[in-house]
Amino acid sequence: MNTKKAKKNRKKQIDFEEYGMRKVAFKFSYIGFKYSGLAVQANTANTIEEHLFQAFKKLKLVRGDRPRDWDYARCGRTDRGVSALGNVISLNVRNLDKKRKKIKIREEQKEENKGEEETPQEDERDLDTIGIYSTMINGILPEDIRVNGYAEVQPYFDARFSCLYREYKYFFNLKDMNLEKMKLAADKLIGCHDFRNFCQKYDEENFEEGEEQNFIRRIFSIKFLPVFGEGASDHLNMYVCVIRGSAFLWHQIRFTMTVLFMIGEGKDEEGLIDLLLDVDRLPEKPPYIMASHKPLVLSNCYFEGLKFQDTLRGYADNFVNSESLVEQASIEFCVHNTVFEHFNKIFLPSSFIKLPVNNHTMKDIELDPSEGFNLKDFSKEYKNKKRVNKAIQKSSITEEIMKMAER
Repeated sequence: MNTKKAKKNRKKQIDFEEYGMRKVAFKFSYIGFKYSGLAVQANTANTIEEHLFQAFKKLKLVRGDRPRDWDYARCGRTDRGVSALGNVISLNVRNLDKKRKKIKIREEQKEENKGEEETPQEDERDLDTIGIYSTMINGILPEDIRVNGYAEVQPYFDARFSCLYREYKYFFNLKDMNLEKMKLAADKLIGCHDFRNFCQKYDEENFEEGEEQNFIRRIFSIKFLPVFGEGASDHLNMYVCVIRGSAFLWHQIRFTMTVLFMIGEGKDEEGLIDLLLDVDRLPEKPPYIMASHKPLVLSNCYFEGLKFQDTLRGYADNFVNSESLVEQASIEFCVHNTVFEHFNKIFLPSSFIKLPVNNHTMKDIELDPSEGFNLKDFSKEYKNKKRVNKAIQKSSITEEIMKMAER
C-alpha cells in the first residue's frame, strides 16, 4: 500500500530541468463583476489572479510557490468589478515537451526535409505547442476568465514595463448629456499632464522615505462612439468612451469619466479641465465621486512586435464560451426590459394627472401638484432627486473647489 502511494507521489513530481523553462506572455480576458479585482489579496481568494495562479500550480507549469519565483508581471491592474478583454501577464513556465524529445523531433524533421525550403518559425505551431497552454489553463479556469493567446518572449520582457500603451473603454447612457461639450473637454486631457486631480493617491506608506508619487501620464487619444448606432431608444442610447494612454493612475479613468459627465450635464464647464490640470493653482484634488466600476473594460494592451497565437480549438472554445455568456446576459436584459416597458407605458407624453398636495410622492419634487403635471416631466425630476446614475454628484466640482478656497 505504501509502495503504491510512493509511486503515485513520484508521478506527481515534475523535473523542471528535464522539461526546461520558457518566458511567455498570456493574453487573457475576464468579466469582473463578481470578482474583487485582478491582483491577489490577503483578505480574499476571490480575485482573477488567484484563479490563474491556482491553475498554473495545478498544471505544474511554474516552479516555486510565489509569483516572484516565476518572474511574474501584469500589464493592467484592474479593480473590483472591472472587466478586461486584452490584459496581459508574463512569467516563466515549463515547456510542455521534454527538451530531449523536442531536439529529437527537430532532428528527424530536419533529416526528412533535407533539400526542401526551411519551414518558417511561426508555422511550427504543433512542435512548439503554441496555444496548447491556453487550452490547458482554460480547462481549469471559471468560464468568465479566459486565456485568449500565448506568445514566447525574451527573458527581459515585462508585461508592465514593456507595454507601449493601454486602452480602456467606458460604457454609458448619453441620456440628456451634451456630447459635443464632453468631446471638447476630453480634448484638453490629451497630451502629457500631471493628473493628480483625476486619481486616488496611494498612501505614503507605499513609498520609501523622501520618495513621492509620480502623477505625470500621457493620454494619446479619447474618442466617443455610439454602441448601437444613432437613433437608439432612450434607455439604449449607449456610448463608449475609448481612452488610450501610456499608463494610468489609480482610478484615473473613473474620476475622469465623472468630470466629463458633470460637464455633459451642464453642471460644470469645459474650463474645469484646465483648472484641475493646473496643479499650481489646485495642488490638492477636490472631493468628488468617481464613476461606477461596472462599465469599465481594459480593452487592449499593445506591445511592439508581439503577436499572440492560439490553436483553432482555443479560438473555438473562447467563441463558444463568450457566446454562452452573451446569451445569459441577453436573457437578463429581456427580463429587465420587459419590466421597464411595462412602467414606460404609464409615463406617456400625453399622461396628465393631479395628485393631492400632501402626497408622499411629491416630497422634494419641484413641481406644483395643484396645477397638475406631465408624468414624463415628473419622472425626469424624480430621477434627478433619486440620482439613478450614482456616478454623478449633486453639487458641481467647481462648487467644491470654491468651498476648498474658502477654507
